Amino acid sequence: MGPEMEPSPTGSPSARLDFLAIIAGSITDHVLTILGGALLLQFLIHNRVASLLFGLAMTAVGGYVAAAIAGRRSLAHALGVGILSTVTALVLGMLRPHNSPIWYQVLGYGLTVPAAILGGYVRRRYWREKQEIAGPLPGVYPSIRQAIWLLLLTLFILIVLSVAAGAIVVLAVRGRPYLVSWGIVAVLAAFVAGYGLVMLWGVRKAHAPVGELFPLRSVRVAVLWPVIPTIAGAVILLSEVANLLLRMYSISVPAIDLYRRLTEMKAALWALVIYIVVLGPIAEEFLFRGLILRGFLSRYSVRKAILASAILFGLIHVNPFQIVTGTALGVLFAWWRVKTGSLLPPLFGHALNNALAIGALRFHWMHISGFVGDPAQRTLQPLWFDLTGGLLFAVGMLQLVRAFRNLESATRAAGGSGPAVSR
Repeated sequence: MGPEMEPSPTGSPSARLDFLAIIAGSITDHVLTILGGALLLQFLIHNRVASLLFGLAMTAVGGYVAAAIAGRRSLAHALGVGILSTVTALVLGMLRPHNSPIWYQVLGYGLTVPAAILGGYVRRRYWREKQEIAGPLPGVYPSIRQAIWLLLLTLFILIVLSVAAGAIVVLAVRGRPYLVSWGIVAVLAAFVAGYGLVMLWGVRKAHAPVGELFPLRSVRVAVLWPVIPTIAGAVILLSEVANLLLRMYSISVPAIDLYRRLTEMKAALWALVIYIVVLGPIAEEFLFRGLILRGFLSRYSVRKAILASAILFGLIHVNPFQIVTGTALGVLFAWWRVKTGSLLPPLFGHALNNALAIGALRFHWMHISGFVGDPAQRTLQPLWFDLTGGLLFAVGMLQLVRAFRNLESATRAAGGSGPAVSR
C-alpha cells in the first residue's frame, strides 16, 4: 500500500512544484527515446508499434525520474513531464517534419501524458514520499537566479573580449602571416581576462575566503585513478549520444572541422591544448563546481544543487549536442566535488575529457563517431566500441563508489562529518 499523504496548505513549500525535476524528467525522456529508438532501427527491428511502445516506456521513465527527484507530489511532477515532453515533441516535429502516419502521431502525442503519469504513479506506489520539504534557505551567493545572471555576464564579457581580440587579429594578420601566433595569444588572453573578471565579481559577491570557494585539498589516489576509466568510457558513450543527436536532427558542426584543422598546425595545436585542456577546465570548474555549486549546496538539497549546476554547465556550451553531453559530465563532476570536498577530481576528469577530445581530432579518431561530414551520411560507432565504453564506465564508477564509501567511513571514524554537504 502506498503511503497516505497529508494535505499541504496552498503556497507552502510542500505544495510547490519542483520545475527542475520536471525539466530533468523531460530531458531523460527525450534522450532515452532518441538513443533507444536509433539503436532499435540500427541493430534490431524496424517496427512502428515497437518504436511507439519504447518511446512511451521512456516517457514513463521520465515521469518516474521527475517524481524521484522531487520526492513528493509524484503525479503532479509526472504530469508536468508529460505536458513538457508533448510540447517539445510538437515543436521538434514542426522544425523537423517526419513521414510518420497520422495514427502513429495521434497515439504518440495522445499517450505521452498518461505514460508519464504512470511513471509517477509507480514511484509513489513503491516509495515513500516526503510529507514536507524545506523551502530554500537564505544561503550564500549565488542562488539559481543569481547564477543565471552571472553566466549571462560571463557570456557577454567573453563575446565582447573575443570579438575585440578577433578584430585585432584580422587587422594584424592581413599581409602579415607571421602574426598568427600573436592572434592566438590575443584570443587566449581574452579568455583568461573574461573569466578572471567574472571570478573577481563572484568572489566579491560571495564574501568568503578563496580557499573555501575553490577547495583544492588533496585526495587519495584510490579516488583519482578510477576517474581515468570513468572518463574514457564516458567519452565513448557520450560521443555516440552526440552522434545520434547530430544524425537524427541533421545538425552540422563546423567548429569540429575547424578544431581538427587547427590541430594540424603546430602553433595552433599547442594553443588548443592550453585553451581546452588547461585553461578551460580550470575556469569552468572554479566557476561551476566552485562558486556556483557552493552557493547551491547552501540553499538546496544536494540532488537539486548537483542537477541545477549540471544543467547550467550544459547550457553554457550552447551547441545542442554539447548541452546534453555537458549536462551529463556536469552531474559527474559535481558529484565528485560533493563526495570529496575537493575540486581536484573534477579538474582532473575535465582536463582528461578535453585531452581525449583533442587527441581524437589530432589523430583522426573522430571518424569512428562520424562527427565530420554530411550529417545525413553519418554512421553509428561500432558496437564493440560502445560496449568497451560501457565496460570502462561501469568499472570506473564501481571503483569510485567503493572509494567514496571508504572515504566516508574513514571520516566518520576520525570523528568528522564528511566532505559532503547535505540537507
